[in-house]
Amino acid sequence: MHEVRKYEDDFPVWYGFYKNIGFTPHWHREIEIIYVKSGNANFRVDDKNYVATSGDMIICDSLKTHVSSSFNMENSLEFLLFDTSLIGGMYHSLGLTNYVITKDELALLGLNEELKRLLKTVKKELSVRKPYYKETVKASICYFWYLLKRSLKNNEEKTTTKRVQQYYDMQRLLEYLNENFTENIALENAAKFMGLSECHFSRVFKQMIGTSFITYLNTLRVENAAKQMMNKSTTILDIALSSGFNNIRTFNRTFKSITGYTPMQFSYLTEPEFSGTAYFHTSSDKFFVENDSTVIIRSEKIK
Repeated sequence: MHEVRKYEDDFPVWYGFYKNIGFTPHWHREIEIIYVKSGNANFRVDDKNYVATSGDMIICDSLKTHVSSSFNMENSLEFLLFDTSLIGGMYHSLGLTNYVITKDELALLGLNEELKRLLKTVKKELSVRKPYYKETVKASICYFWYLLKRSLKNNEEKTTTKRVQQYYDMQRLLEYLNENFTENIALENAAKFMGLSECHFSRVFKQMIGTSFITYLNTLRVENAAKQMMNKSTTILDIALSSGFNNIRTFNRTFKSITGYTPMQFSYLTEPEFSGTAYFHTSSDKFFVENDSTVIIRSEKIK
C-alpha cells in the first residue's frame, strides 16, 4: 500500500506516540523513524524481520516497504515521519544492511540522547507551533540525520542494479494495485507486470511485502469495504461488488478472516475510529486505522 499523508500547514513532518499497535504493509516517500520507548515489537522492513526492544530505533528509509504485527506484545512507540526534502534536494538513501539500531549501538555511536532530544523537540514544536517552529524542527531533523549518516558510513549496503529495479517494479505494482484493486487482478497478471514467473513472483512478493499477493489484494478490498460501511444506506452486497468481490459468500469469508468480524457485525460497531481508512485484524483485540495513516491503534493514542 502506498501511503500518502496530509500535513498541517503543508509542513511535511508528523509525530505520533502510540501503545500496542501494528500496521499493514505499506511504503511512502517520507523517511520514518520509530523509537521503542518501552516493551518490544515485531517489524519487517523490506525482506528482513526484527524484534525490537526498549531503547531501539527502527529506520524505514524512503520507499522501503514496512509492516508491524505485535500479537501479544506490550509496547509504546514514538513515530517521526518527514519528507526527504527537509534534508536536502538530492536525497541519497542511507543504504542500510540492518534497519534496527539497538539501544547499545545508539549509545556506542553517541546518538541515544540525541534521538530522545530530537523526538522531544519535534513533539513540542509541532504541538505549540510558535513562530519559526518549522525552522526549528527542520534544523533538529537535519542535525540528527547527518550525525546518523556520518556514524553509519561504513554500514552502507551495496545494492545491485537488479535489486534496485526489483524495488522499483514492486512499488509500481503496489501503486497499480492500490488504484485498481476492484478489478479482476489474477496472480498471473501481477507476475507478468513484474516480468516474473508465477512461482518466482509469489516468493518475491512474500519476501518483500511480508504477506502473500492474494492476502494483500484482499486487504485493500476489505479496507475499501470498511470505508463504505460508514454509509449506512449502502447494502452489504453493493459494497462487496464495488470493492472487487464477485459474490457475497467470498466477501463475507474474506472480510471476517481479515477483520475478525462479519460484515454485518462490523457495520453495527459504534463510532469506529477511522475516517476513510481501513480496519486491520492483527490479534484477538480489535484495531482501527487512524485518520489518513496505515497505523492501527487500540484507541490508546497518547496525547
